[in-house]
Amino acid sequence: MEWAVFLKWRRGDEWTQKGDLFRGGWFSDYEDPNNWYNMLWDSQSDPLAFNSGWKSDQYDTLVRQAAAEQDRAKRQATYEQAEQLLARESPELPVFHYKIRSLVKPYVKNFLPERVLGITPLKKIELSDAR
Repeated sequence: MEWAVFLKWRRGDEWTQKGDLFRGGWFSDYEDPNNWYNMLWDSQSDPLAFNSGWKSDQYDTLVRQAAAEQDRAKRQATYEQAEQLLARESPELPVFHYKIRSLVKPYVKNFLPERVLGITPLKKIELSDAR
C-alpha cells in the first residue's frame, strides 16, 4: 500500500472497525516522558500516531497531571503510575527498539551521541594530532 494511502486508511473508520495489526514507529524529539505518554497514548493526541482504539480515562488523567506537574519527583511518580496502567491495558506490543551504532576513528575525541536521536554536537568533537 502506498504510504499516503496507508496513513489515510489508518486514520479512517475502516481501520478502527477491521484493523488487526500494523507496524508503526516512533522516535523521541526530546528526552521527556511527555514525548511518549502524552503524544502517543493520551486519547486527545493525534490519532495518526497510534490509532489502536485504546482509551483510558484514568491514564489520560495521570499523563495530563504529570505534564503539568512542576515537582520533578511527583512528575516522575505520576508518569510511572501511567506507565504501569499502560503496560497492563494497552493493546500495543513493542517488537523492537532502534539503536544507533557509529564507527569512530581512534583520533576522534569527544564523539558522544546524545540519547535522543543519536545526534552528536560537532562543536564538542576534537581531532587529536596522532593520526
